[in-house]
Formats: sequence, C-alpha cells, structure tokens
Amino acid sequence: MSNTTTLRDGFISILTDKFGVPADETANGAATLDELGLDSLALVELLLDLQKKLDVSIEQGVILPEHTLDDTVALLEERKGES
Repeated sequence: MSNTTTLRDGFISILTDKFGVPADETANGAATLDELGLDSLALVELLLDLQKKLDVSIEQGVILPEHTLDDTVALLEERKGES
C-alpha cells in the first residue's frame, strides 16, 4: 500500500467516523470540504485529528472549505514528505 493510499484512507476514515460524512460522498475526489458539510469549527477539529492520527504537520488556515478531497490529500502528501 502506498503512502498516498494510507493518507487518503486515514483522511476518509476521519471524515466518515468523526464527522459523519457518508462514505459514498467521499468517493468523489472533487467534492469540497464545504460541500461535505465541514464548517470552520469542523476544519479546526479536522486539522487536529490529521496531526494526531496521521502525524502530519499542518498549520491552521492551510486547509480551507473550498479545498477538494483530492486537494487535501495532495496537501497531506506534501506535508508528510516534509516531516
């Protein structure tokens, strides 16, 4: 399993388990976080979960509501590569 798959799976798991996003909605990588129902408070919580569960260093305000799932996974890959 590639690092990308692991990051994507971990990210999707957080979205479905903690934020109640239906799994079928996460299949579309073009869906934005806003479209998936994540507001600004949820994005802060998401950031903390990503840091804790995926060991990725991301500053607050980097993940935005208009980011798609694919955008966010690409950001996770980039940040994971920096650590």
